[in-house]
Amino acid sequence: MGVRAFFPRFFPDLWVSALSSVENAIRPIALGRKNWLFAGSVRAGERAAAIMSLLATAKACGLNPHAYLLDILTRLPSTKDKDIESLLPYYWVASV
Repeated sequence: MGVRAFFPRFFPDLWVSALSSVENAIRPIALGRKNWLFAGSVRAGERAAAIMSLLATAKACGLNPHAYLLDILTRLPSTKDKDIESLLPYYWVASV
């Protein structure tokens, strides 16, 4: 008996829960796919991808993406080149 036949038959609630979590994880990508075709230019698309990647990483690190982005955009102009790494989601500490 394959996995596809086993799980829904013996663990229907678990199977639906697993499918829902996967579906919820990819929903933003699926919804935005059509809109991203019209980013304006290749550079604009690359910038949008970089920002979305940064926000997805912040979310994966358990940060509030809005608060994170607001804080780093406020601190970015005064941050020295050697300290840019401190603004990445893995090392970020909210300003007081």
